[in-house]
Amino acid sequence: MTDRNDIVAVDLFCGVGGLTYGLEKAGIDVRLAVDVDEDCEHPIGHNTNARFLLADVNQLAPSTITDAFDKTKVSLLAGCAPCQPFSTYSRRTKQ
Repeated sequence: MTDRNDIVAVDLFCGVGGLTYGLEKAGIDVRLAVDVDEDCEHPIGHNTNARFLLADVNQLAPSTITDAFDKTKVSLLAGCAPCQPFSTYSRRTKQ
């Protein structure tokens, strides 16, 4: 069985860091959080220990991700669908 301390993660499409935050609370070391929205940098930096990278994943060099994992026992590449389609905020009716 793997100890959560042996898991290193990279969070793609991190947004403001909900998944990053949850992974860290579970004891997983999230080393890198990537998003194209520069407004995500502050909440990631304020609420998590992950390094924020402003980048389009389509343009990201594979070594950027593999370097973050650095010879760890378990590597977790995470990515979430955008919250907007699932948010009640997007379902408000215009008045």
